[in-house]
Amino acid sequence: TTTTTTSMDWWAWLQLWTVSGKCTVSGRCVESGRRPSGRRRRRRTYANGDTCTLSVPNGTRINVSHFSTEAGYDFLTINDQKYSGVEIEGRSFVVNGPIYWTTDDSVFSAGWKLCVISQMCEDRFELTAIESSECGEGLEDLP
Repeated sequence: TTTTTTSMDWWAWLQLWTVSGKCTVSGRCVESGRRPSGRRRRRRTYANGDTCTLSVPNGTRINVSHFSTEAGYDFLTINDQKYSGVEIEGRSFVVNGPIYWTTDDSVFSAGWKLCVISQMCEDRFELTAIESSECGEGLEDLP
């Protein structure tokens, strides 16, 4: 009897974002622009005229962990619905198609951050992303 073992990168599914344009991927999250704002370098904003197109596999669940755009002028489009202002911060979506980000050429705001919560596998089992810090002490991320 021959047994074949296939090595899987269990965390590869976290690298789901495909990005074209001025957005930045960091692990399981993606953010608008990466321009420092003010004296605090940690706070980011987006620039006038920024655009990007984001893709994750259909059926992927995302959370809007931060959302602040110029209301009525700078839009994040998810599932063919345009959003601006602060209307979707904290909401979750099951993505079914590309996500589009477009800004005008005047006022800008703090921007947005989207994070993958889970993805439906082909066998319909749901994988959920967690940080190793959520697992308790002494546990590590899988290689």
